Amino acid sequence: MISKSKYLGVSLCVSVMALSACSSTDTAQTSEQDSSYELVNMRTEKDVQNVNAAQSGYHAVKVADDEAPQSTDSARDETVSTEPEMEMEATEEVLPVAKTVRFEFDSDELTPRAKTELLTLLDSAEDAEGVKIQAAVDGYADATGPSSYNQELSKRRAQSVAEYLEYQGAEVVEWQVQGHGESNPVADNSDASGRQQNRRVEVNLVSLTDRELQDRDKSREQFSAR
Repeated sequence: MISKSKYLGVSLCVSVMALSACSSTDTAQTSEQDSSYELVNMRTEKDVQNVNAAQSGYHAVKVADDEAPQSTDSARDETVSTEPEMEMEATEEVLPVAKTVRFEFDSDELTPRAKTELLTLLDSAEDAEGVKIQAAVDGYADATGPSSYNQELSKRRAQSVAEYLEYQGAEVVEWQVQGHGESNPVADNSDASGRQQNRRVEVNLVSLTDRELQDRDKSREQFSAR
């Protein structure tokens, strides 16, 4: 028959062995759990890799969210707009346009060159589609002869230009045709070259708004009522 003290010794030994075995099992499980979570980001030349920190030579380091490596594809993730850009059409101001034509001595007839220049003027005005045009036609003469004669001659020259423009289809809503005689010379009347420059008609085409036309009509009505 086994003594009571010997029985107690055997029981104590078995209990110790059982506790030791449990402790080993828990340690093994804990190691497995720890190794499964100890993954650290290791940057290489081309990418970022996850490495098990349990391996020899590595240790786990906690990295804050704002310090975590960012994807190298972030630049490619930016949204690129594919909407076509709106192109602003350049609007060229057509009017006003001006032209000066010259005349032979003591003549109010248009020269071939003068007609060509006036046609060029009309071509420019045609680009102002839908615009109301005012034409200012001012005739001049050189200082040769009586001033009264030159005054009349300058007016005839201006009328010749206005009639030609109208004949060629100029869409003008208001004409201002005047003769200025020998006044406002652009060159010296003491030589032939200067006198030739002064025998001229200046044409200016400008645009008028509806408001300007209404104001002018109103002014004329008031003047006629006096």
